[in-house]
This record gives sequence, structure tokens and C-alpha cells, in this order.
Amino acid sequence: MSDETKKKKKKKKKKASALAPPAPPREEAAELRDDTATDEPKPSDPKLDVPPEVAHDDREIDHGAVIRFGAILAVVTALVLGAMWSFTRQMEHASLEGAPEPPPMASELPIGPPDPKLQPHPRDGLAALREAEKRDLESYGWVDQKGRVARIPIDRAMDILAERGLPTRQMGPREEERVTQPTDGSLEPPHEDLK
Repeated sequence: MSDETKKKKKKKKKKASALAPPAPPREEAAELRDDTATDEPKPSDPKLDVPPEVAHDDREIDHGAVIRFGAILAVVTALVLGAMWSFTRQMEHASLEGAPEPPPMASELPIGPPDPKLQPHPRDGLAALREAEKRDLESYGWVDQKGRVARIPIDRAMDILAERGLPTRQMGPREEERVTQPTDGSLEPPHEDLK
């Protein structure tokens, strides 16, 4: 072989060795051959049984841009809220400008709730009403002393009614009903001079 062909072969070997992975050292190669030769499983390494933790790559996040965006958002929100508050106050003042001032009675605080007031204990109120009605039906007393109207117990009033009977009106002779008939003068329109 010539020198040129030897040089070409050496260059090809160098290129192939540069592209191929490095060969393991002789001791490791011997171990690999021994492990692959036996069919027995090799005891597993406890570190290899645990799946690797997922790591996050935050090198591409621009922290400054996130902080600037948050600051701009906060400033814009504050400006919008301030503008809306100002707008609301202006509208409130504009609506009150032409309105008359409320009367003092409207600005005073009410002493109690308006009528009709609710009873705090309705059963007690009903019992008191029944007691007052019973007292009125079973006792003597004045209804109107100046008009000389009195009340008597209901039992006594029924006895008196049974003795005397119901009062009746005296009926006199029946009066004839007068029927009016229209005349010719009442059917004519009024005269011009009477207006």
C-alpha cells in the first residue's frame, strides 16, 4: 500500500472515532460483559426507583415585566375608581342644585315607628279587650253622662225587652204621593234675555 492510502485510512478512522461514543474503560467493559452474560436480575438501586423531581425552568420569565404590569394595573385601577367617585359626586350635586331644601320635619329623626303600631304581646292585648267588653256587658255605667245615655247589663236589658216588647213607630194615614208632570214651558230652551 502506498503512503497516500495509509493516510486516507487513518483520516477515516479519526473521523469515525470522533463521531462514535467513547469506548468504556476495559474494567467497565468487562463488568458489562459479565452482567449481560448472566440472566439473573441485578439488585436495583433505591435511588433509581424514585422518579426524578420535575424542575421548573424560570430562566425565561421576566420578573421585571410582571412587576411593571402589576404596578401599571394598580395605577389604572386607582385612576378609574377615583374618576368614578368624582363623577358620582358631581352627579349628586347636580341633581340637588334645583331641588328645594327639605322641611325640618323631614330631617328630624322619628321618635317611633309610624302608625299602625304593632302590639308587642298580641295575646295579652286580646285578653284585655275581652275583659273590657265583658265588663261593659255585665255592669252599669254612663256612656254619655251629659246626653244622659247609660248602659245596663245585657241580662237586664233582655228582661226589659221581653216585658215591654220592641218599640214600634206609630203609623198615620198614608199620604198620597205627588207626581209632577212636565209642562210645555219646562221643555222649551231658556230665553236669551234670561241668561
